[in-house]
Amino acid sequence: MKSDNGAATRNADVYERLLGAGTTVQMNRAYESVDNTFAERLVGTLQFAVLNTLPGYAGSYPGELKGYDAEREARLSIDNLMGVLTRYFVDEYPHRPHRGTGINKASPRMKRMACRAQYGEIKPPSPEERRIHLGERQVVTTTSEGVCVSGIWYNSPKLQEFTGGKSKEVMTYLDPDDLRLVTIFSQDTKDVMTAQLRMVEFADMTLDEAIDSMVETVEAFPEEKLIDQKRYREARARRVREAGFAPDPRLPANYHTAEERRKVVESIANVEFIPMARSGPTVEPGSIMDPPVPTLSATHSECPKAIKAPVVHEAPPVPENPEVEAGSPEAQSPEEPTQTQTSKPLFAPITKSKL
Repeated sequence: MKSDNGAATRNADVYERLLGAGTTVQMNRAYESVDNTFAERLVGTLQFAVLNTLPGYAGSYPGELKGYDAEREARLSIDNLMGVLTRYFVDEYPHRPHRGTGINKASPRMKRMACRAQYGEIKPPSPEERRIHLGERQVVTTTSEGVCVSGIWYNSPKLQEFTGGKSKEVMTYLDPDDLRLVTIFSQDTKDVMTAQLRMVEFADMTLDEAIDSMVETVEAFPEEKLIDQKRYREARARRVREAGFAPDPRLPANYHTAEERRKVVESIANVEFIPMARSGPTVEPGSIMDPPVPTLSATHSECPKAIKAPVVHEAPPVPENPEVEAGSPEAQSPEEPTQTQTSKPLFAPITKSKL
């Protein structure tokens, strides 16, 4: 293939695909039309023989035709222009005499027949070679349904046997002009796998046509989709109510009365809340500045020293026998209580935290 120095063809991606298809690339010099007469002469002939006669033609470069308004004078649409170009390259150009080197006023059709008889035809690449070297490459992950390439599903028994029910990362190659098959490569195997299209609707479409069809399906009939969404929500709500999955707010049985709430509160009122374990000595809130609790003596380690309560002396009873003299031993008052007979203290200081 002979090409110019344009960036559209002078890049690694194009070279990789051309070399993979077995094509030899020959680059030409910049701004030298004679090095690429096949392309340059075609553009020149098209310009002067066809485009120059169409309304709205603005010349070879911007501003060539002074004072000519190409937009105002244009009469052809894009579809009409493509029709004119197609008719020219099919009906006129193959039969037009050429004066290039080695052609000697022969037409392209005559030279094609001579090359075919002398050198033979060039076999086109196989469908698999087209997919590998000229197709769209994409890294995807396998599933139980196969692989999804550009929103289109492919699957095959060989692919499922390779995955074994596990998700694996593979490299897919798809021909944009033929969606019936996709070629699959994986680092885990040297075998080349081929998967078939699972959606018959896209069998006779190109990749662009398939994507446009999916977009049209999603965006078409917005009013009808609103109706479907409304009916779907109503049907789902009815099914949930009938199944009892959610309580119906229209039924009184689904409401709690004040008496039921009171019983719930009473049931949790007796629950004991156990505080968290403390990591060190602490005090009650608000008592950090209180004086320390007195320590216990060794003799009263179990019980603190009790505070004595005041002793109340009762009046001596009047003897029933009047003959008993006041100074007799019987008439004397009872002995005062000793240390061991001290009454029980009214209260004792708190020495241990109840927490």
